[in-house]
Amino acid sequence: MKKRIISLISAAMALLFAGTACQKEFETVLNTQRSTDTDVSEYLPQITYGSVKLGTFNVLYGSYDAAEGYTWDVRKAALTQAIIANDFDVFGIQEADKVIRENLPTLVKEALPAGSTRNYEWWFVCRDNQAATTGEALGLVYDSNKYSISNQHYFWLTDKDPDTMNYGWDETSYHRMAACATFTDVTNPAKQFFVMVTHAPLASVARLGSASLISERAAMYNPSGLPAFLVGDMNAAPDDPATAVYLQGKEPFKWNDAYAKVPAAARMGGVITFHGKKEIGDVADASNRIDYIYYKNLPKVLTYKVDYSKYNGYYPSDHCPVSVTFDIPEKEAATLSGTGTEADPYVIASEADWEVAAQLVGAGEAQAHFVLTANLDFNWKTFTRMESFEGTLNGAGHKMVGITGEAAAENFGGVVNVLDAGGVIKDLHVEATLSSAFKNLGGVVGSAQAGSLIDGVTFRGNLTGSGDASRIGGIAGTGYGVIVNCGCLGGEFNAATATKSENMGGIAGRIEQPTAMMFNCYSFVDKIISSQNNLGGVTGGLGTDAYCANVYGITTEFTTPGTTYGGCIGYSKSGNIRNVYTSEEAAFNGTSTKWVANDKQASDWVTTGAALSLANMKSGAVILPSSGVSYNSFVEALNAGVADWNALPSVTAKQGKEAPAAIVNKPDVTLRTWVVGENGYPVVSASAVTPDPGPGTQPGPIGEPIETKIVFKDYALDHGWIVGTDTNPLTQVYTEVKQGDVTITAGGNEGESNGVYNSPSYYDWRFYQARGGFVVISVPDGYQLVGVTFDYYEYKNGGLMLDPDGNQCLDEAEVTVSGQSAKFVVGNQGTATNGQARILGIKVKYVRWGVPETGSNKVASVNFDDYAPSKNWENGKDYSTVEVEDVTLTASCEEGAAANGVYYVGSDPTRDDWRFYQARKGGLTISVPAGHTLVRVKFTYTNKNDGVIMAPDGTTTVPSGTDFSISGQSVMFTVGGTENKGQARINEIEIEYK
Repeated sequence: MKKRIISLISAAMALLFAGTACQKEFETVLNTQRSTDTDVSEYLPQITYGSVKLGTFNVLYGSYDAAEGYTWDVRKAALTQAIIANDFDVFGIQEADKVIRENLPTLVKEALPAGSTRNYEWWFVCRDNQAATTGEALGLVYDSNKYSISNQHYFWLTDKDPDTMNYGWDETSYHRMAACATFTDVTNPAKQFFVMVTHAPLASVARLGSASLISERAAMYNPSGLPAFLVGDMNAAPDDPATAVYLQGKEPFKWNDAYAKVPAAARMGGVITFHGKKEIGDVADASNRIDYIYYKNLPKVLTYKVDYSKYNGYYPSDHCPVSVTFDIPEKEAATLSGTGTEADPYVIASEADWEVAAQLVGAGEAQAHFVLTANLDFNWKTFTRMESFEGTLNGAGHKMVGITGEAAAENFGGVVNVLDAGGVIKDLHVEATLSSAFKNLGGVVGSAQAGSLIDGVTFRGNLTGSGDASRIGGIAGTGYGVIVNCGCLGGEFNAATATKSENMGGIAGRIEQPTAMMFNCYSFVDKIISSQNNLGGVTGGLGTDAYCANVYGITTEFTTPGTTYGGCIGYSKSGNIRNVYTSEEAAFNGTSTKWVANDKQASDWVTTGAALSLANMKSGAVILPSSGVSYNSFVEALNAGVADWNALPSVTAKQGKEAPAAIVNKPDVTLRTWVVGENGYPVVSASAVTPDPGPGTQPGPIGEPIETKIVFKDYALDHGWIVGTDTNPLTQVYTEVKQGDVTITAGGNEGESNGVYNSPSYYDWRFYQARGGFVVISVPDGYQLVGVTFDYYEYKNGGLMLDPDGNQCLDEAEVTVSGQSAKFVVGNQGTATNGQARILGIKVKYVRWGVPETGSNKVASVNFDDYAPSKNWENGKDYSTVEVEDVTLTASCEEGAAANGVYYVGSDPTRDDWRFYQARKGGLTISVPAGHTLVRVKFTYTNKNDGVIMAPDGTTTVPSGTDFSISGQSVMFTVGGTENKGQARINEIEIEYK
């Protein structure tokens, strides 16, 4: 956590300021020790004129009458002053009973100080009748001089009809509600935002169900994707399952927690928001943090505050008011350039450009050419897709993400509904959440007509079919044209309620009739659920004389009441199938299956395919089914399949199975080389290259990305940057930081040093724009950068970290980079020239890079039931080294701590284990000799006191019995737990290396 900066002077200033904000007769007592109103303006971003202050406040119902004296007559003045002092622009209110509704608006209006421009309007929604006019209320309060309200809705939190008053789930004592509205800036109507307020149930099942309902309704009532906020008393601590629904939900239902996302220097107050009218002792008590401000469709919030003020000795409520400030972003203007010809295509550089491009296609330019020059993020807003397109859309390796929508007609795609003859989509990645009750649903294209081409396109997302939805695929619902070099990178396809979901596949719902062809594709779709037949990991159906070659799917979870399904191809209606693969683990309704549901032969090709284990797809020899030749790896076999396809001649008519294999009207496309992807499985290379039938020769990523995290507070201590308690604000210039394989260098104009370490009050590494500062992050040969994340203060004199393209690096947001090095500089907001970036930490993500190595991997295993007796290990003694084949495992501990690596028999001698204790600061290092590289490890262990094995990054848990990818010659694991006595009791270890 970033160090909170508290000064006695600023605290005193805050007291003085807060005191003048209230009426004279009410003494304001602030918990200054808790930095409630600490002056942190130096560290906050510049808050523009257009910024908004948004809050939430459970005001405690006015009829409350308790022994501790919190009656309405005693408390009403304090509550009034709390609202005025917090100076909200808009806030959500809870527990507004009749007393509150009849009194508080007038009290606030009459108590506003002279000269105030506030003019609050109060919208209350009551929970106990259908008209929402009786019972306790929640609502939204807003300054009508600044904002107008529209699009108002309310609903009940129930598992029945949410639009009808009712109890929900296991909450049978109170009707629970949510309400929402859109707010528009009266001086600039282009600036709008959406707010939903709720008071969540106390009962756990109802609270969990309500979280999903609220998120769904928020998306429904905010279809244009305005900046959105959800505020209220959630009756849930941060570790509650309902909280996880909000923060970990699938898009477009996922929210951000303002408390967690705002920089620590811009966070005022503590954690606790509910004190029950008792004196607050521990502001860090997360169990009593139950009031939240969630947001989405917005890059960030600027500040966050919990107000612990008392007035005349009383807290104004049993909850604290919580507030954030944020800026409403201006809508980006379109700058679509180009003329739309093949030589001068329209250039799409922003989301606004895409909107214009889609409108041009709809207005008659369906044959135009377009190229993307930037990644586009639509933030799950209303998206305009191309209805019918026969031109060229070249993604040029860019992404279109955050796409959502619901079909209104038979053909529906993430980007294009119908790709007509002559239409081309290539080199594009799409991420979308889509639904349809009509025939064709595709993650990229609804229906790809004969004569169309989809080349080098990947998809990730969730597709939901209902009603008449019958053909659902990650790239296309139905393909009549050519689909090559494409991949589905994951997601869930669910048509359990559809009446005709007969064709579902990771790449295409169906490849239809003689004109349709699919080559060189792969699919990692996670789950396919259907109400009918014809499910396949790659394609649900293959039509008569259609072609499918050199493809594979790894989907292992299928659910259908039907009988025709295949791990790669669901059902072949006399299609041509050659060199297709599925995983042996693929199962339908719990029963394993083969790569194609039936063996009905096409008129030309003899069907060939194979089922491989998931492990075999990552390593080990594979036989090419069409030739029977064995290759050292799946990548080699797939590249041999490319060569096999290239060798097949083009013919004008069917040849028959007895004739040499050929392709009728073979398309003029290039099948790309396969390489090892980040997850260890083969993927098609990103650009078209001449394929090689032997081992892959195109460099690419090898293994999972590696993360190196530098926290300057720790780094400074470890590397002698801090001596004792030295508080000199500018102690020394440090121009280089090294950690693992990563080197970070500070530079600037000649004679102007950068990388000034400011110890130890701020714990940062600084870069000054006035000194021409920059920082270069690099990795050695054999590695490539993937992403960089800065944790920094961006607020000194407008200083901002800028990425290699000159774009602002948001605090704690990953920037995608590539190559062995990346240069970041410091820019400014406005005209300032002395901006500083005060970096608290840097996380660098990189990957091993090169040509995949050939040869089978080796696996070394140790089972302590056998190993320990064979080494004469004695119960309770420490053993620090295990050697098995080429692998050495070493137990370690921090100097001065007790030893690790305890062999323990216990009461069951058949479950011997090797123990590692977090209390003993234990580590487990796995190493192989020079010339070898680690690939994978699997630990089988039990835990005690929440002890778990942690990955080298120190944050990722390595579950028991699960393969975990590693790389390098030596890797160290540690043990974490919620208690400092957590133990991992290891029974078996399996290590794969090459």
